[in-house]
Amino acid sequence: MRMTKVMLGLGGVALLVACGTPPKPVLPEANSGPDATWQKPQKLEIDPDTLEGEASDMVSFPQGDRSDWRRFTAPGDGELTFTLKVRPTKPGLDINFKVLDETYHVLGSGKGDRGGRKKLVVKDVDKSKYYVVVYAPDKKDAGSYSIKAKFKPIEKPSAMGGPAPAVEIVPMPSRLAAVPGADIKGRKPSKPRTPKEPKEPKEPTPVKEPKGPIEDPSKKVTASIIDLRAGSSGTILTLNKGASSNLAVGAKGYIITKKGKSLSGGSVTLTTVNDGSSLGSTSASLDSIGDAPYVIFKDVGGEQ
Repeated sequence: MRMTKVMLGLGGVALLVACGTPPKPVLPEANSGPDATWQKPQKLEIDPDTLEGEASDMVSFPQGDRSDWRRFTAPGDGELTFTLKVRPTKPGLDINFKVLDETYHVLGSGKGDRGGRKKLVVKDVDKSKYYVVVYAPDKKDAGSYSIKAKFKPIEKPSAMGGPAPAVEIVPMPSRLAAVPGADIKGRKPSKPRTPKEPKEPKEPTPVKEPKGPIEDPSKKVTASIIDLRAGSSGTILTLNKGASSNLAVGAKGYIITKKGKSLSGGSVTLTTVNDGSSLGSTSASLDSIGDAPYVIFKDVGGEQ
């Protein structure tokens, strides 16, 4: 019996060695480097002569290099056209991008076929700082890319406006002679009208009381989603609003989809709040959130 137990024990060890231990999961930004967030982005240089700028790199969700952030300054007033060329590591995978202004409001996302070229035109830009983030949307996405920005200057009309257009002044005709009671073309003079007695004023219609509580718009905060990553029990969202917008740890909001509807299961609770940004957790998955642009918080500054 002792020999049998020893042989069984050695067999179990051999089985464990042969199978190996399962690999540990890699966090989405574990190997991204400093450009994983908007705080230390790379530069995207736009040439002042050609008015174009281009950058190339690769992203990989499975290898922990999910996103690349870049910052640039628009040459002036006009519009920017972004083109993303995608080379996925496998068919069916994808890469996309978003453009944000200097206050981290999302101005738009790349549009195009999955695994193919994406394009976005941002209008009404000025000589300010902007951000572009290239990222792998889903857990298996990976590949190399090149993103190109092309600036088109557009002159805005001055505040004072141009010279006023010339207006032809037409002289007024001379007045006819005032002849009281004159018969014009055989018609008799009209009789003076008797003024009508004024009607008694009606009582004002009473204002109906609202059925529910009145929502105070000053206590409503809309925050843009500028980053997503998988958490231990759901998804971690990075938002562009924080303490300066009266948000605090524990504030609760809900995710709004592109169609303007609240996402099912998309309740968000803030876990970290900085002055101009915050982190929130939700049980909704990365796939279900997708490109949802906003989180809305109500009754900010009141009871959450």
